[in-house]
Amino acid sequence: VPQRSDAERSLQAATRTLPEATVTIRETVLGPVGAPRTAFLLLPHTRVNINGYGNEGIKLGPAFAQLGYDVSVTVNSLTYPHRVLHAFRMGYDVYVTDRPDAELATFRQELRTLLEAAYGADVEAVFAQYKGRMKDALMNGTFDLVADAAPEKAGAENKATLYEPAIAAGSLR
Repeated sequence: VPQRSDAERSLQAATRTLPEATVTIRETVLGPVGAPRTAFLLLPHTRVNINGYGNEGIKLGPAFAQLGYDVSVTVNSLTYPHRVLHAFRMGYDVYVTDRPDAELATFRQELRTLLEAAYGADVEAVFAQYKGRMKDALMNGTFDLVADAAPEKAGAENKATLYEPAIAAGSLR
């Protein structure tokens, strides 16, 4: 639509009434040929989890975020702490792969220690990004889409043990 026109003002007003949790709205100014125009792009709000934050997953996060997706990641361990810290710095919610409760408590404490070393007094706000087990979130319908960035053999295992049961339960499309 032409910039500074009644049509543009009307679309801007209409987009402000849409619920934020269901749609991502982008306005882009087009030009320089002819009169400046504004393009409105309405995207369904999509929550994507990247399962595996190694070489591939660390590249997928910014790509999905740039497209307007709400990105979270799943880490397997703290073996590569710089990658885990990167996920927190990017503002992603962080999940952990499935493990027994006792191991989960240990992981949680080791993660807190890592974040305390990196963030000091601000650790509580950052630690709030840690959301627990990915499998629990998956079965609760937290994600609309999962991008599995695990190595090939682990990816096949994830399909059988995580994604197919979630699809059968109706919590993942």
